[in-house]
Amino acid sequence: MFKTLMAAAVALCGICATQSVAATLSFSFSFGNERQSAGSIVTGIVSGLNDDATGAASSVMVTSNTAGFGLGEYVGNPQYNSFTVAGGRITSFEFAVFGEKNAAPDVTCCNLGLSSNYNIDPNNFGAGLQNGTNVISYNYGRDNNGNVLGLSFTPIPPITAVPLPAAGWLLLASLGGFSALRRRKRAA
Repeated sequence: MFKTLMAAAVALCGICATQSVAATLSFSFSFGNERQSAGSIVTGIVSGLNDDATGAASSVMVTSNTAGFGLGEYVGNPQYNSFTVAGGRITSFEFAVFGEKNAAPDVTCCNLGLSSNYNIDPNNFGAGLQNGTNVISYNYGRDNNGNVLGLSFTPIPPITAVPLPAAGWLLLASLGGFSALRRRKRAA
């Protein structure tokens, strides 16, 4: 039985040493209001993006809003969901969801839009969160680098976990300790 356990531990170490998982990236975002409720700030998180690629976010959440509405997950049924990441930075984005098309537990009361594409709707690019007559938005402006003014994305550093190979070696060392105990028992 011990030989079987040792063989399993060695196999586990081999598997652990060869596994590599591509980490997805997350970004916090924030935008202020240029229209109503001056001073209102919306913050959130976009998750599940890959570096040097274009793809859909797996999660888009509003985490705070000083005007007090629209908190929660929005990725349930988006009309647009495309983010381009290059060199660890979001360079292009198009996200729009109409909350009434979502199903709970996703937000159903509000609409959220984040857009860097002037060509899709020249009258409505930027960022916005809306609940009926309550609107927080920042539209119609770019800086010298082409970034949408009033909207910022900041990379969130990934959480590092204990590498899988370390767990395999820990198991192997433990089995070695059991082997030594077994030899002592036989000798006694």
